[in-house]
Amino acid sequence: MKKIENKKLPKRDITDVNISFEEIRKEINQISSRMTELGLEFINKMDGNLISDKNKRFMTIRNSIQYRLNSILFHYTQLLDIQIRFQERIDEDPYDIEKCVKWMVLGGEQQYALFDSIIFHIVSLFDYLACLINYSCSGKFESKLKWNSIIKTSFDQNSFLLNSELKTILQKWNNEFVDTLYNHRSDLIHYNMDLGNTSYIIDIMKGKALLEIEAPYRFVKGFRELKKLSQENKIMINYSIDWAIKKSLSATKEIIKGVSTFMDVNRKVPKERDVFIIKK
Repeated sequence: MKKIENKKLPKRDITDVNISFEEIRKEINQISSRMTELGLEFINKMDGNLISDKNKRFMTIRNSIQYRLNSILFHYTQLLDIQIRFQERIDEDPYDIEKCVKWMVLGGEQQYALFDSIIFHIVSLFDYLACLINYSCSGKFESKLKWNSIIKTSFDQNSFLLNSELKTILQKWNNEFVDTLYNHRSDLIHYNMDLGNTSYIIDIMKGKALLEIEAPYRFVKGFRELKKLSQENKIMINYSIDWAIKKSLSATKEIIKGVSTFMDVNRKVPKERDVFIIKK
């Protein structure tokens, strides 16, 4: 196949950011509700007491996960707001090259900063999920365990995850998404920033200019799915962050389901002692 020159590449972007935002918001709300149910399941299956120190610690982990999810949504909101703000500044006089270049550079930097913040929150989310798994499923009621450690545990032939559905879920998402995301986050923190191309394109007939911010270069190249798309598309920042957030939410939902199933199979408290009746 003939390689397409970069300047001729079509954009791969979100058609409607409002729809994207609403989809993400609804998914986060659904996960938060599911986390509340999971807390009741923990009481029924693993503790057996309505009020206890074990339940209190579980609720702290649950609330931390919900906080991280809300932080992702907040920073996505900030990213979209900045796009509107800088587009409006350029629209004031699209032919003032000096000012437009200034807004293009500043607007791009602020969007990439928020992109990084969302990635940091997502990685933290997976660490919190590792804490949830270790606390709920290991039988030790110990919460401090990072994502990489729970993955190592999943390969241990003597671990509590052996032969469980949860083990399969963790290894799948680590291979498909989380490991690459962790490496990208580490690269950002310890080595150097990751930016993409920024530009503004003037439509002379309409007297308007469009500010375009592409996805961070190394982020796109790090994920096979995005890298493949980038061979024939310009991957825009909104597309890449929508992709990353939705991947994270899909993984979170599967992991929560896996934790629920694990507690059901390995419950410590007999079902006849259930404190709550949970309707599915």
